[in-house]
Amino acid sequence: LKEIRARVNELHSIFTNSRNRVIKPYEGLKTKVQQLEFLQVASQLSSQTLRVVSKTHNLRSQLRAMEAKDASARESVKAARLIRDIEEVFGETDLSQIDIVDQIKPFLTTAAKRVSQHSGTKITKSMKALNQLEIGTYLQAFLYLGELKPSIDRLLLEIQTKTVSRIREALDISRIGDAKSGANKEGKKTASVLRSALWKRLDVATQHIFDAGVSVYNLQQVIIKKRDPATYKSFLDTYLSATSIASGVPPSLVKRLWEGLLKGLSDELKRAYKSSTFVRKVVVNEFPRLQYLFRSLLRRLKQATSPVLSFVQERRRQSLL
Repeated sequence: LKEIRARVNELHSIFTNSRNRVIKPYEGLKTKVQQLEFLQVASQLSSQTLRVVSKTHNLRSQLRAMEAKDASARESVKAARLIRDIEEVFGETDLSQIDIVDQIKPFLTTAAKRVSQHSGTKITKSMKALNQLEIGTYLQAFLYLGELKPSIDRLLLEIQTKTVSRIREALDISRIGDAKSGANKEGKKTASVLRSALWKRLDVATQHIFDAGVSVYNLQQVIIKKRDPATYKSFLDTYLSATSIASGVPPSLVKRLWEGLLKGLSDELKRAYKSSTFVRKVVVNEFPRLQYLFRSLLRRLKQATSPVLSFVQERRRQSLL
């Protein structure tokens, strides 16, 4: 029995020595590894915070450059790209509860609104000038902001609303009656003068329809050709929804605009027909003239949106410049 106890004590001593030699160094190593992990996290947080602060500083300078008087369209793209880069950093690393980052976030939201509003104003002017290069550049800014589809839909709605408004004004007999050019010496409006003024206003309205159609056609050409330089994904693929792609029939911007304008034109003609006896008589008695007016409009739109003719017109414009 004494010999067994001695053996047990010897085993216990061996175990204790092994524990001191293995377990304690392991626990110390484990502590060091945890400290290293904490240091790595702290280093990453510091690095990402520094990136955010640096890019925010660049963004402030870029916003001033973007809003300068003679700023190019590329300035908006640079600002939008900086905003996206900062948001990507937020997505990669949780920087919440860091005071300097919490102070930057409200500024980032304001900066995105400034870039969006600036690009929206400028792209409207570019569409009127039929400048496809600038249109594509401002759409690139919207892409970086994650607003490509809403911005295109907003442009379509604005163009459609303004054009329908022009049609409504053209058919408004009270506006025709208030036109200075229609007054005779006695201040009265003759039927012939009112009829002439009505057709002149309808001619102007068809010109607005023509301008709207050509503008949207140019916009459609841009989103078909333009690609994201980073992913090489076309703007059309980004714009289309999953249901549209699945159906195999990509929505045409020109078709959507035309359907909206036809509905607006139909509604305004019905309203004018019911509310004004004079407009009703002119439209009914001189319907062939109205028909010719819109056939001429369709012919001009077909010519303006023909790929061959558009190429020739662009070459002529460049040669003039």
